[in-house]
Amino acid sequence: MVRPDSHPVLRPALRLVGTEGVRPEPEPPRRAREAVARENRAAAGLSDGDARRIFALRVEGALDGGRAAVLSPDRRRELVAGAVAGGLRPFEANLVIAIVQDGVRHGERGVGEKTGSLLALVRRPEAERGAPVAAIVWAIAIAMLLVMLAVSWVLRG
Repeated sequence: MVRPDSHPVLRPALRLVGTEGVRPEPEPPRRAREAVARENRAAAGLSDGDARRIFALRVEGALDGGRAAVLSPDRRRELVAGAVAGGLRPFEANLVIAIVQDGVRHGERGVGEKTGSLLALVRRPEAERGAPVAAIVWAIAIAMLLVMLAVSWVLRG
């Protein structure tokens, strides 16, 4: 039998020594933490008016069970329907719900740094992405056709 201290793979490589008298760093004040969280959201591309962030906060408010982060099926359907009305696809809405539940289960409150960075990976809602180029081209073509029809009608009469 191999003794743990004699085998190089089984022997611990590092150990912490000299921690007597070392004080842990004090936790930053609440306002500083909130300022950092705002900056992280801004860096992640999630503004305060971002539909993904707003939906995430709505989901967090609907969760039951504290850190268990339980969401009833009826409440989930209501939330997803609201998100779809706001421009998210059902898949994206469920993805936001899963991200928020995971964050709450790991002790994160609100849309913190980790949750915000994950939410930034979710596709933006259709309403926020701007009109696709094909839709703009079709709108211009239809407008030109209507103008031509109006001009020909005026010139006839």
